[in-house]
Amino acid sequence: MSSDTTGIILVTGASSDFGALIARALARADHTVLAGIRQPATRNTRAVEDLMHYAAGRNANLHAVELDVISPTSRTSPRRRPRTPWPSARPPKCRASSSTPRSTSPAP
Repeated sequence: MSSDTTGIILVTGASSDFGALIARALARADHTVLAGIRQPATRNTRAVEDLMHYAAGRNANLHAVELDVISPTSRTSPRRRPRTPWPSARPPKCRASSSTPRSTSPAP
């Protein structure tokens, strides 16, 4: 996939089931994936380790971020786990929205 069709994608619920599968599939498609996981340092430590192992084995741009979509504080300032570096010096600002997601494709 060419670099002009990839983007940064936030996947919520990436600690299990469909969220984890979607995060991995998007990372395989050369997207930068921020895998939102609630309580990554305690309850979901194993899920973070599994995602990071997957990313390292495939050289995927997949990053676990602490995110609880129910918490207003967590939605406006996602935090990363120390051992999962961001692709740039600062993490992108993320904003929860109930509207239809915008396309990551470049404008024609």
